[in-house]
Amino acid sequence: MHEVERCNPELQELAQLFSGIQTASKAITNLVKRSQLPSSSVLGLEGAINVQGEDQKKLDVITNDILKMALRSTGKVGVLASEEEDRPVDVISADKELVYDEGSKYVTVFDPLDGSSNVDAGIPTGTIFGIFHHDETCDISAFLESDGDVDPEDIACMVNTLQPGTNLAASGYVLYSSSTILTMTIGQGVYGFTLDEQLGEF
Repeated sequence: MHEVERCNPELQELAQLFSGIQTASKAITNLVKRSQLPSSSVLGLEGAINVQGEDQKKLDVITNDILKMALRSTGKVGVLASEEEDRPVDVISADKELVYDEGSKYVTVFDPLDGSSNVDAGIPTGTIFGIFHHDETCDISAFLESDGDVDPEDIACMVNTLQPGTNLAASGYVLYSSSTILTMTIGQGVYGFTLDEQLGEF
């Protein structure tokens, strides 16, 4: 990613966002690999239901928190939307303690651990993510006219996350298996990286 950033300076902010995803995926791969140990406390159900109507597992909630924290700390995310949460989060308004620069803000949508029910059987799992440009001027008038008591800020977040795939700035997935593989695109070509666990780098 650093080579791509050097050749395309306009992608510097996106590279910082990918750095956050890489950091989170390193932590998640360790959790997945250690989940079968007797001392592990990440297996089992959390007791809640996600937006897809599936029982949330402890590992779902933990990996969701890890990925959210890593993305927030980049200072480049305006809105986060996770499969594990009912509503998108307006990061800029919610995180008063974080410092945001005047660069681009992105909308990141993700499933922190797709196939988490496979962990019990040692079957591969993965993180899926999509990154959109944050549109601060998005038109929410149609949503405001609809029935229901919804905050305009919540609607703006929702509209930002409900963009078509053709608007993606970048997307990809991380596969957690015998190796950890990060596959991504920034619109031209597909790039794949394997985690070298001895170096701790992709």
